Amino acid sequence: MESRCALVETEALKDFQIEERTPDYLVHIDFAKEGEETNEAYGYASISRIENEIWLSLNKERMETVSDWQIFVILPLVRLLLEQGILVLHSSYVIHKGKAILFTGDCGIGKSTQAALWEKYRLAEIINGDRSLVYCRDGKVYVGGHFHCGTSGIRKNKSAELKAIVLLSQSPENKVSVPKGIESFQKILSQCAYDVEKRKEIEMATELVAQLVQNVRILKLSCRKDHSAVEMLENVIMQSEK
Repeated sequence: MESRCALVETEALKDFQIEERTPDYLVHIDFAKEGEETNEAYGYASISRIENEIWLSLNKERMETVSDWQIFVILPLVRLLLEQGILVLHSSYVIHKGKAILFTGDCGIGKSTQAALWEKYRLAEIINGDRSLVYCRDGKVYVGGHFHCGTSGIRKNKSAELKAIVLLSQSPENKVSVPKGIESFQKILSQCAYDVEKRKEIEMATELVAQLVQNVRILKLSCRKDHSAVEMLENVIMQSEK
């Protein structure tokens, strides 16, 4: 399932190809009428929803200061995806030999660096440098592209079955280990997008992460930023597939 929640032309979607098929949601964006009140929570927009159709009215005077990302936060994209059983994971996403590998961790930990190393030394394809969509279907876990890519500039609308999620940390020596279940759960949940003030979103995200850690290979990689980290991780992944 690719990211296809909105039928709007925005800067973020210009280079993010959307398949020509029935979308999960139809989004209608227009300007609020003169004198019409906008949502106090946002100050410049009002939103309503009936089933799979969403109406978003923006304050025309504020349009110049509203970014693409703000529009999608307002929709709200994260909750709509959670309702579809899809997690937004803060991660670099590469495809290697037809399968997805995700590198996740705190900002600045080296996610984009590891993705670039896999591209350089293993000819992996980088799909997104900062976000990915993760979901379970028929007992398998898949990854889809996301229109937002942080500062990496790499965003492709491409899906693949997930081979492994790699929890990153920096170290002067390379080491790959299998984290305990609770550590995997906590680390991955901390890198997922959801509104911490909304109980329903917390419950949906928690349930989806619990399913994820039971159905996918999760590894912990403490490493240097060089070819040796790629080689060690690849060897461990290959051994786990035998």
